[in-house]
Amino acid sequence: MNGLIEGIVAYAGTMQNLHDLLKASFPIRFAENNRQALLEEINTIADNAMSHIRWEREKVDNDIRRNENRISMTQTTFWGMVILLLIFATFFAFVIFANVKLLHSEIVSEITVVYVGLVAITLASISYLL
Repeated sequence: MNGLIEGIVAYAGTMQNLHDLLKASFPIRFAENNRQALLEEINTIADNAMSHIRWEREKVDNDIRRNENRISMTQTTFWGMVILLLIFATFFAFVIFANVKLLHSEIVSEITVVYVGLVAITLASISYLL
């Protein structure tokens, strides 16, 4: 926002310098109605710029408000959570393997196949949506 405001100030200063140079180089006299039309055009451009600045400010404010409720996490914490999830998944796989081998149960095998299929469909749908 500050950069945009400084740019507008610099632009206004440049336009003033250009006006002064043109006034000194080419002394042109405007009729009052032409001068009013020029001022109206300049005011319209300034109003459009100000409305764009207000829109950008509101967008940034909304982004800030939306991000205020987020909980930040360090990279170490994130990777620790990923490792824990992998450990839990490995433990779950070992438990299923042990149940199938020790109990020789077809129901546990079917449940495992259905579960793995549902996990694969869920991961595929999430990756498609994201």
